[in-house]
Amino acid sequence: MGAAVLHVGRRLVDAMPVFHSVFQSPTGAILTREQQTIACRSISQIACSLAMSHAFVLFSTDIEVPSSVSEQHQLFSVNFLELLLACSSYDDADVVQPTLEIWFFFLEDNSSQNEISWQLLDAAGQEHVVSVLSRLVNALIERCKYPLWFIERHQIISDDPEIESIGSLRREIADTMLSLFSKWPGAPGKPSGDYISCVEGISQMLSDCKDIALIDALLFLLSYLVELFDAVSSDSESEDDLTSFQAGGMNVLLGVLNSASDFPLHPLVINGIARCRLSPGTNSSFSGASVSVVFPGGGAITALQQLFYNVSRTIFVFVCLANKIVYIVQTIAQSSKYTTVAERAPLLQALLRFCNNQHKQITQESEGDLVEVTFRIACGVPDAGTYNRFTALMINAMFLTGCLETDFVVLCSSVLSPFTDRVRSDAPNEASNCVYLLGRALGGICDQHHGLMLVNQLWTLVTSSLFQHNANDACRHTGVQFFLNVIPHLLKEDDHPIETQILETCLRWYGEGVDPDILTCCSRIISRHRTSTTFLASVNKVFEVRDMETKRCIPPVLIVFVVFL
Repeated sequence: MGAAVLHVGRRLVDAMPVFHSVFQSPTGAILTREQQTIACRSISQIACSLAMSHAFVLFSTDIEVPSSVSEQHQLFSVNFLELLLACSSYDDADVVQPTLEIWFFFLEDNSSQNEISWQLLDAAGQEHVVSVLSRLVNALIERCKYPLWFIERHQIISDDPEIESIGSLRREIADTMLSLFSKWPGAPGKPSGDYISCVEGISQMLSDCKDIALIDALLFLLSYLVELFDAVSSDSESEDDLTSFQAGGMNVLLGVLNSASDFPLHPLVINGIARCRLSPGTNSSFSGASVSVVFPGGGAITALQQLFYNVSRTIFVFVCLANKIVYIVQTIAQSSKYTTVAERAPLLQALLRFCNNQHKQITQESEGDLVEVTFRIACGVPDAGTYNRFTALMINAMFLTGCLETDFVVLCSSVLSPFTDRVRSDAPNEASNCVYLLGRALGGICDQHHGLMLVNQLWTLVTSSLFQHNANDACRHTGVQFFLNVIPHLLKEDDHPIETQILETCLRWYGEGVDPDILTCCSRIISRHRTSTTFLASVNKVFEVRDMETKRCIPPVLIVFVVFL
């Protein structure tokens, strides 16, 4: 069996020239790209299957071979590694993918004889492994790059099979690199697992880089690799280890932030920066890098200020990319609790100016994202009668002069005035759009006092518009979405009349095509007052009312569903 394995292995190594850009078959014919790829896929599948099942025969120096061919066997083992590297480097996902499982386990310490491991190699072979792995990392980074035609489309996602294949492959590559870096061979006399220098090396590749595809690939990988710092911080019992972890994590994140302002402006780049999010506890690729751990002391604020500065410098260039800018700003908003409102002022200035410009290219959803994020960034805006440096910054940002009632009023006036004016429109589509955007603004307010203040200002205006366009499906739908954003700002202690009005309106619209949203809206209101017998009694009366226009009774199943949901 061993002899057969070695025979097949040598034939595979002999076939390695097929991976070259131009390959001539034994008959003298030049293989087409398609023929070459088919051949490489077959070689990759056979080589990987052989390596996974017969690693001891292929790589171990303990295998019984004649002394005359011992040196040749050592050379063969190195050449077979080079073959696997060639498979991983080939520009085809189906050739690369089978090799990833091999590299994932390649640096494991406790592999059995039948599992591939660098420990099967002799000392010379293990020294060569570092060279192979370094070239492997560069090759895998290249395989994470999207093609030029996709870059030129200025898109983030696509249903094109090639793009979907690369997207799936790069996730497997990221997992493989996580495993490799966590066990990376150390320098002589040093322990393995030098992940800090590995990740910092990836980060440093971003410096002065102008290749959009490469920047996107590196940011994607970094968003996974930072999990290494979080894993060590969770498992470490040594204060020295934690300090080392903090320093490494800070260097990586600050390296990305320092380079971000010089990156080419492209949706993939914006999305890549957003992946490198600083918010802890989120289910994202950068979720492990908790700001409070990676940035000890005031480091978190320093890093976020740097990010705010970079974004505020470039935010106006994204007019044509307005549908993408919210990716990064939403990410920043989730980290706002680590900074004061004054520290976020430069970014808020940029957002306010951006909101006050008309952007024909932006979609309704993206404009809503932008409005909501603006109010999230403004969390902590001073209340009535407070005038300080932050107020002055806002005034300068909005080019306003004169005496202001409150800072929050200034914010609302600057961002929402165009919507409150147009919500009165006789055109249902325009009115519906404004109702949607006003609801998104409420969704971004973190302070319940400010939220209730804005609800009281908007309620009559919005409901008047909704009743004017009561027959329009889009208006009814955005109306229910607006109600869902209103409810969290109403005080639970009081039976607010707005809640009763919402229930009555929802029941009047029931059956008009937004039933799931109506049920959600009603159930949220009722669940807030389950212990209030007075409110539940009033709810029962509302449900007993017969719709005067349709003469249709509210179905008992709706009552049961809403009350007990």
